Amino acid sequence: MSTSSGVQYKYVPVDPLFWNQWNFHNTGQKGGANDADIDAVEAWDFGLGDTRVVIAVVDMGVENHGDMMYYRLVNGYDYAGFSILSNPLVPDGDPSPGDGCVAHGMACAGLAAGAHDYFGIAGLCSECKVMPIKIFDDFGRGLSDNKQIATAIAHAGLYGASIMTNSWAFNRCDTGTFAHKDIRFAIRYANNVMPIFFAAGNGLGCVKFPANMKEVIAVGATDSINGRWWYSPTTSSGDSMDIVAPSGDVNLYGDIWTMDINGNRGYNPPENCDYGPLSDYVDQNYTRRFGGTSAACPQAAGTAALLKSYDVKSTWRNLTVTDIKEVIKHSSDDLGTPGWDSNFGWGRLNAMKALVAISRGDIDKNGLITLVDIIWLVNYVFDKDRIATGCLGSDPGNCWTPTPHKGLADTNCDGIISLVDVTYLVNFYYNNPPGSPAPPICYHYNYP
Repeated sequence: MSTSSGVQYKYVPVDPLFWNQWNFHNTGQKGGANDADIDAVEAWDFGLGDTRVVIAVVDMGVENHGDMMYYRLVNGYDYAGFSILSNPLVPDGDPSPGDGCVAHGMACAGLAAGAHDYFGIAGLCSECKVMPIKIFDDFGRGLSDNKQIATAIAHAGLYGASIMTNSWAFNRCDTGTFAHKDIRFAIRYANNVMPIFFAAGNGLGCVKFPANMKEVIAVGATDSINGRWWYSPTTSSGDSMDIVAPSGDVNLYGDIWTMDINGNRGYNPPENCDYGPLSDYVDQNYTRRFGGTSAACPQAAGTAALLKSYDVKSTWRNLTVTDIKEVIKHSSDDLGTPGWDSNFGWGRLNAMKALVAISRGDIDKNGLITLVDIIWLVNYVFDKDRIATGCLGSDPGNCWTPTPHKGLADTNCDGIISLVDVTYLVNFYYNNPPGSPAPPICYHYNYP
């Protein structure tokens, strides 16, 4: 299969609700613009994630679900307990959501990591694991104790999370007061070991705290035709709006499909909530009404998890926390004013471009650079006008096509695919001369 731009991809999820997930693959099926999505299908040709990568979902809780089976949930914690009004507060080790309109954490987890499993929806990093960290009680009330919130954030860093997603914010435009110092400290601590993503906030006009901290990636929202949603912030402290991602409207008037709490609980049926339309999908384990910057944020975190998964499978890349954050920003699709702007940050999230940026030279997209990649590149450079009809098993000379993007063949990031790229890759593979550099992280994407 291929997109209208000619980018090739082989894998498409078989989950029956996937074709409603226009944010991952937009063909205009919901009245949107073709390709106004994050290129998830193209990204999945690089893999579906890795079980060694753990996404911490700091939210209202996550439970065992058909698209998030128990063996994919690592030990998290409930820092809010049954009720934040309890005195004293009673945290516990069960970060499952309550029974009412409290499916926010489930919805975020589904977007970041829902399984590809022949039913339901598809998530971005379906082989990754999830660490539920609950900071809202069973009635959806958020913790008011800033030290407890800080402890919850630090928990992810202490107990092995690889990525953190936070679709919540304080209703303030500054970076907090002295009373918020523990939260700032915890975020700076966790940032040493993992990329941290925050929803930029809905309404108020500004990027809210903690999304406006320079240590995190703030995620705004676009609609299905690449417009900025009315609620997505347009003002920020410095350049704190980093990127945007596709989403729906707020207050359960959105159109983002994802997981719900199992059964007659959560967002579906909508009668559980005091707002939103009184209609949803027939299977109450799922909702089609999610939206806001809350839905945008876990998509960015899921993409970061795909990058981390590629990295842990790779024998040569070794990405840092800063690398992943910079790749997420600078591989995005620029919208609005060229370069960074306050409406869209650096642009709309693009999962495929993010993976292409870190995998130059890995022509077969398996995380390794081998003789197979060199053979493909040689055949492409010296015989690129011939139509490929075979594959390496039968005729190596007919299997040159570097998919999903020609950028994989630009191993030295000079914008040209030539013999120089072959030499660069051969030198790296054989380490001759000693210390020959690996292909760089590269943001060049347009090739003749």
